[in-house]
Amino acid sequence: MKSKLRTRLALGCGTLMAIALVVFILIVWYLSAGRPAPCDNEVLQGEMIDTRKGALHVVRMGEETPLVVLESGLCALSIEWLPVQRGIARFAGVLAYDRAGYGLSPKARGPRRIDAPVESLRALLDAIGVKRPVVIVGHDSGAIYAVNFAARHPSMVRGLVLVDPFPADMPKYKLELEAAVYRNFIDRGWILKAGRTAARTGVVRALKITPYLHSPTEIRPCLVDFFSNPANYDAALAEYSALSGPAQGEYAAALRVPVTLIRPSRVKYLDHMLFFGVPLVEARKIEALRNEYDIRLLAGSIAPLRVESELATNMVHLEDPDIIVRAVRKMLGR
Repeated sequence: MKSKLRTRLALGCGTLMAIALVVFILIVWYLSAGRPAPCDNEVLQGEMIDTRKGALHVVRMGEETPLVVLESGLCALSIEWLPVQRGIARFAGVLAYDRAGYGLSPKARGPRRIDAPVESLRALLDAIGVKRPVVIVGHDSGAIYAVNFAARHPSMVRGLVLVDPFPADMPKYKLELEAAVYRNFIDRGWILKAGRTAARTGVVRALKITPYLHSPTEIRPCLVDFFSNPANYDAALAEYSALSGPAQGEYAAALRVPVTLIRPSRVKYLDHMLFFGVPLVEARKIEALRNEYDIRLLAGSIAPLRVESELATNMVHLEDPDIIVRAVRKMLGR
């Protein structure tokens, strides 16, 4: 009992210290002439594509063949891929898009089921006339959708690059971790709800807040706009509810394509967990659960590869975009 109490106190104190530090950094940055200009939509370079599943905001660069598709994470905007997209565009066609309900894409039709984004992507590829197999780069929840897409439509997929995949079996995390650790470090529901409240009250826009310490200056105003809109959190909460069900990684066994899995630095991520008050024994459990999922993801691949970024703590696509570009280039043999 005392051990659990100490765990909760350590986690709570660590979380409060981290929040206080982040708030301090944001205030200092805001007051130091670092305030970004309004979002310039020209940076997005986007277009609206009508599909049988609804319209989607799409950003295309480079030559059309072969095509690389960038699938964003939970509560994320397509423009976050800009550093990666520009790198890939030097040797391939590359497409990023906002899933239904995010950014400039209209709200999703019907309930937010786990397979809805998969069929939405299929409809998008059909709408733009893609005939040859694509490489899908998926970050976070986008990695789950990439895996599911490859399992459902294997003839349309040339390979997968999975960037720090979303936990595939949230109930298992909840079962194996201390309740306070799961609630404060793994569960994103309360974070999304808090973000929605901050957006509704105008705090996000007033302080020009984004959840990323590392992002290109030119896209920061667009990120502020995105995280200032409560509708994006509503879409994310609906998506998170669907993702939090049991065994969302069940499609991994069906993969028969090359798969490159990219994780952030193990050392930096461990330090990140400890900084936020996760006890070492619990941090090791999280590592073990991630490693177990990585093995499942790569088990069925015809060319499995796991690489680790030495630079990134968690947001690999923003902290170390070059490692993703290199993985795609290698997969395409360029």
